[in-house]
Amino acid sequence: MQPNLKVWPNPFQDKIQITSGEPIHRLEVYDLTGKRLLEKLIQNQNSTELNLRGLHGPLILRTTFKNGTSEQVVLVSQHPGY
Repeated sequence: MQPNLKVWPNPFQDKIQITSGEPIHRLEVYDLTGKRLLEKLIQNQNSTELNLRGLHGPLILRTTFKNGTSEQVVLVSQHPGY
């Protein structure tokens, strides 16, 4: 089954919404050097909100699904000057 991952808004300000056809297990946010900035464990839900306040992009969102597969999405900050 394809996860059918949707992430919005992108560019983001403080929060993003994430939905998927596959239950989500974990969300991780990395900077472009590969440093993990945030991790959130999800109780196998198909949608969630992620607070990115204080983080400025570009960032990489890695979503790991209950079935063990993962997808990455590049997030762009809408904050002026970034």
